[in-house]
Amino acid sequence: MALFVACSILLGACGPTMQEPPSRGQVDSLVNVRVNALQLEMQAKNDSIINALARHRADSILAVMKSQNAATQPTVNK
Repeated sequence: MALFVACSILLGACGPTMQEPPSRGQVDSLVNVRVNALQLEMQAKNDSIINALARHRADSILAVMKSQNAATQPTVNK
């Protein structure tokens, strides 16, 4: 019987402890950190998409300009 009591006391001491729930300020802080992280992630993704589209458009404009310049320059036959 004494062994049973000793074991139950030891198991009770090793079990999960009751913790206080986080305060409103702690929750707000955690939410703000997560929102900021998501905002930075989305901003980086948007910047990447915008840069890729701008690069594509610039390449298209340069290709048109080169083709126009080649068409307007006279060819010289030797």
